[in-house]
Amino acid sequence: MSIKDLKDRWPALFNASQVSAEFQRITTLTLEPKFLSMLDRYSPKLLSLFQAKKGAAGERHRAQMRTLLQSGIPIQRTRDVVIRCLIDHLGEDASALTIKDFECLQNPADASVSIQEELAEEMMKIYLLRDQESLEESADVGIVIEGTTVLIGLGDLSRA
Repeated sequence: MSIKDLKDRWPALFNASQVSAEFQRITTLTLEPKFLSMLDRYSPKLLSLFQAKKGAAGERHRAQMRTLLQSGIPIQRTRDVVIRCLIDHLGEDASALTIKDFECLQNPADASVSIQEELAEEMMKIYLLRDQESLEESADVGIVIEGTTVLIGLGDLSRA
């Protein structure tokens, strides 16, 4: 059964609020606030672990963490860096495994078509669409599985 068939048959599986409600029904915990609070709680320890890493992996981590040296960094950006470094720390290639950044440089309608064509070729990706003017903020974050966009409008990487 393909993802498209699953999405047609059980659309609630592809709605973030429905997934959260089902998780809460089963576990009595709120999924997103619990995940984000634990991520925030362990971020300082994880960042120090990434900072202490040696070799090529340590260099990649430090390159990601340089953005955190600026003052006034929003918590979403810190979460983004921690998640990207954690994926790398666990030995996965973030670009091949999950995260794909797009910059919307031309007409948004044309960009949307070309981005959808590119995402249609992906097996599984989290995509971040950024406006040309505000490259730090995500205009859209979504998830693609087997070329089908299953979740959109997630806000930031930590919610994906």
